[in-house]
Formats: sequence, structure tokens, C-alpha cells
Amino acid sequence: MSLASLSLNQGYTAFQERYGYPKLAYEKLRGCARVAAARINAKPIGFSEGPLNLHSEGGLAKGYEAGSILHKNYLYNLVPTESEIESDVLELMTAYLILASEAPTSLINLDVEVSEVELREAIENIVDINQTAPSTVGPQPCPPYALLKDSPRFVRSPRVAARGLSMSNFACALATTVDLHESFISARTGFKYLELHHLIPFSQQRHFKYSLDVEENIVALCPNCHRMLHSGTNAERVRRLRHLLSIRNAALQARGITVSASALTTMYGALTNDD
Repeated sequence: MSLASLSLNQGYTAFQERYGYPKLAYEKLRGCARVAAARINAKPIGFSEGPLNLHSEGGLAKGYEAGSILHKNYLYNLVPTESEIESDVLELMTAYLILASEAPTSLINLDVEVSEVELREAIENIVDINQTAPSTVGPQPCPPYALLKDSPRFVRSPRVAARGLSMSNFACALATTVDLHESFISARTGFKYLELHHLIPFSQQRHFKYSLDVEENIVALCPNCHRMLHSGTNAERVRRLRHLLSIRNAALQARGITVSASALTTMYGALTNDD
């Protein structure tokens, strides 16, 4: 061993459980670490910000590399004294207490931004065609969120989205027996390429008591139908939305989610990228 490291770090497992895909979990660990480091005004002397190098390819080790907020390396030929190590630990404890006062349980919500590209990659890498039923039943708590510009930004779950995709049997929800809405084959999944859409827009989550990020509220659509729901004429969107709601309404109500057709169509006047 050529060196040892002392690090103020984060727990990788929580990020892996939330995002489901290691690459995305590592990226969110790095993002939360950057935000956390920025909130420590008086940085400990001799410590570096950001990822450290544990010289390992193991999943947990890579998680701790990405999750490092502050770290300090000790070379084997420059062993610090006991008092120096004690001083360094106390410095990190001071930084830890600053962060703990802002986020007592976890730093995981410091960075919740997931781009469409990141989400799509995660979904396509964790989708399992054998998952044919929702992962939970009944009403679910609202998803975790972070306050961005004083407005809650809720976290979409790649795991739930991937299960919604597999439950679609890779068929567009608006396809018919005479119009299959053909799409190209995805190189990553080997199945028809479909896009996922929250029927009740996810941007409306703050108006609902229970989570909208459940499989019953996720519809798989061919690219053309997805664009139509975002950019089509009002008449066509209303007709298709009423059809989708009639199919999903009972399942949504079992999740504690109730919405009228008129309220749903009104929501589509202000869609965001989250939807």
C-alpha cells in the first residue's frame, strides 16, 4: 500500500437503490459531493475536493471514489503524527456537522437533476422483460424532491420507468390491431424503441397526495405519438388523452390518484420536460 486516504464521503448504496443504474448513481454522487463541498465555507487545510482514487474496479469502491466530498492522502513514506491525524479528523468533523445541520439524514437530494439522456440510458440498461407487474401496490408516498428556485423538483425513478416499459410489452399504448405504430429496433434493448410518458404530467406532482411516478401512470408511446401529446392539435390530444385515461383510470384510482378527463386535458397546456 503506497498511501492511505481520509475522506468525508457519502453512502453509495442509497444512490444505487434510487437510480438503479451504477453509472447514473456515480454521477449523482459526484453531483451531490460538489454541492456539499460548496456549502462548506471554511475548507479544511490540506484537503482536496471531489473524487479520490482507490485504485479499484469494485462497485462499492467506485461509489466511494465518486462520493468523496473532501479527502486527504497520506503517503507511506510521509506518515503523519498521531496529533496531525487527530487534527485532520476534527477538521472533517467540523465540515460534517455543517452538512448535517442542513441535511440531517442524507445528502442524496442535493442534486436531483437527471437529464433525458441520462434517464433514457439508465432505463434501457436496467429494463427486464420478465418484469410484468408493478413493483408496489396501493398509494405510494410522493417521490423525494429538492427545492430549485423555491419550487419542488421531484425525482423520477429509472427503476419504475424501466418496469413500465417492460409492462408495455414494447407496444405503443395508442396502437391498434390494424395500426401497430411501428418503430425502429433499439440497439441497446433489442426491442421496439418506445418513449415513456407520465399520463398525468409529473410536473403536477405537487398537486397530488400520492406519487405519480408509478407504473400505472407511465405509458409507452412510439415517438410520433409522444410528440403528438406534447405538440399536437388540442382536438387530437384531447381525444387520445380521454382514451388513455379510460384504460388506466381504475388502476390509477387503486394508487390513490384521481383525475377527471377535463382536468387532465387542462394540464397539457403547460407540459415540461419532466412529463
